[in-house]
Amino acid sequence: MIRKLFVVAVTFSLLFSAILTTVGGEAVDEEDVSLREEIDSDYPFKDEYPSVEQLYGWYDELVEENPDITEKIHLGESWEGRDIWTIKISDDVEEEQDEPSVLINGNLHSREWSTNQVASYYLWRLVNDYGSNETITWLVNNRQIYVAPMVNPDGYIYDGNGDRSQAEGWRKNRNDSTPTDSVGVDLNRNWDIDWENANDDPESYTYRGEAPFSEYETQHLKDFILSKGIDSYQDIHSHYGTLLIPWAYTSDASPHDDLYRDLAGDMTSMTSYLGDDDEQYSYGQAEEEIGYSASGGSIDWVYEKTGAISLCYELYTPDTGMAGFYPDEEYIMDINLDVYDSLVYQARIADLDMGDGDEDLHPPSPYIVYGNFNDDEGDPLTNTNLTLENLDTGETLSSRTDQNGYYEFNFGNFVDNGYEIDDYFSIRAEDHSHNFTIDDSWGQRLDMNDPGYHQFTLDAEGEGTVEIDGEEITGLPYEQGYMDGDEVGLKAVPDEDWEFDGWTGDHQSEEEEITITMDGNKDITANFEPEEHTLTVDTVGKGEVEITPNKDEYENGSEVDLTAVAEEDWEFVEWTGDHESEEEEITITMDENKTITAVFEEERDTPGFVLAVLVLAVVISAVVYYKKEG
Repeated sequence: MIRKLFVVAVTFSLLFSAILTTVGGEAVDEEDVSLREEIDSDYPFKDEYPSVEQLYGWYDELVEENPDITEKIHLGESWEGRDIWTIKISDDVEEEQDEPSVLINGNLHSREWSTNQVASYYLWRLVNDYGSNETITWLVNNRQIYVAPMVNPDGYIYDGNGDRSQAEGWRKNRNDSTPTDSVGVDLNRNWDIDWENANDDPESYTYRGEAPFSEYETQHLKDFILSKGIDSYQDIHSHYGTLLIPWAYTSDASPHDDLYRDLAGDMTSMTSYLGDDDEQYSYGQAEEEIGYSASGGSIDWVYEKTGAISLCYELYTPDTGMAGFYPDEEYIMDINLDVYDSLVYQARIADLDMGDGDEDLHPPSPYIVYGNFNDDEGDPLTNTNLTLENLDTGETLSSRTDQNGYYEFNFGNFVDNGYEIDDYFSIRAEDHSHNFTIDDSWGQRLDMNDPGYHQFTLDAEGEGTVEIDGEEITGLPYEQGYMDGDEVGLKAVPDEDWEFDGWTGDHQSEEEEITITMDGNKDITANFEPEEHTLTVDTVGKGEVEITPNKDEYENGSEVDLTAVAEEDWEFVEWTGDHESEEEEITITMDENKTITAVFEEERDTPGFVLAVLVLAVVISAVVYYKKEG
């Protein structure tokens, strides 16, 4: 069952930072934005659409300058004999590592020029940010990423080859052996899924081809995807401003529809329209988003055949109709940046396992927790084992910090028990253990042992609750990180029949409400004890009361045995007050203050009393008799 999380975080773990706005996983402020603009100024195609020759030349330069993390891989040749390349990015690039793999391709349709731009910019950022951006560095170290910006070079060259004045809206490849004089096959109708229902008219710009995978270009992509065991696939198109999920060939929901919608919602939350963050991409199936279904498409085949996450961005461009395929050069970088973060996110969740195409698996929705693990002096702790535990189910995940002390966890890997909206979680590393909750976004950053943060640990003894700044805390002991100088308001609330007995630890007070200043690590306990009651015992007459146990105060609910012992010639009569009884031995329950009196009276001489009564009776009888006789 897919279980999406919808709870606002009420706690962060010990020494963890606040949630940050991110670009590629790093915090962004004005200085960072300026730095990014300066970096982006070095992107080679920021103000022009490259020709195939320029693009391929740039591939060579990129690999030559970054041989440790890049490799150029030949996918095959196009219909007209041109090379089709993909660039691999990985830390051990020449090895086939057991890591999640990602493939992103552009220009399956030749006229969609923005698609090779977005793919190329993504490739360029991965390579250039490696070693400086912690998230990108972690991805390159933990993923096998393949980017193929140009998979239909013949069609692209025919459609102007990057020269907007020569563009004429060509969509297909340049296969000239179709059944008619018409040229070309739609490469996104040539995949072997519901192909028989795709367009069979060679004159149409959506012509499916003579058979599934009849085209060299789709054959090469298919073979590469199967040979590499691709786990996450993105086929970029334009220009609807939406993210398409399977199925595209039918309006029926796919077996993973809920999961797809969750992760697509996360991805599109990171998008914008030409830099306007108030406008974001929509998402859904083709029929609901672009108004029609499309048989024989790439993402449907990849998803059905391999079980991989398969998505299709329809890039947003400023124009409609044919002009939308060829945005003015001034919009190139806006379009690239509109979806960049979401493509990074897609690589981050590539370890989500939905099955192998033959057997479906149903993991929970992804949620990423990430950050740095540093020592007390702020230096990164590298190659450190971390454990994430769902405290409600007991299921655990493992991760390891990299050379920067950076780590990531994907909650989509809680495959045994999933996770619920009210679950609590803990990250353990070395001698640290920190509890936290999650929010309803795509993830949160949790930095451990950042300088300037102090550990706050709160616990309670007895029965009662504790509020922090007005919020009741559950799941004690509670741990959270606070900045130096932060003030924390605490309130102790005893349960019924209990009372507050003071704060102990690093702050001692008998006040129920206190405020502490975080000028160092703090460990504080709220103490509660059962309410205590007094027992007042009195006597009337001569006698005493034995009390077991005999104490000044009694805990609420405790029992006390009372025995009335009369002195000689006196006898017990009754108990009065808060407990009434004629039994000499009683047991009372101390649920309030109580006052009880044992009443004694002097014993009566029974024989003398009887004699006196008889004498009196005789006298009375005699008096009555004489009166009658007289």
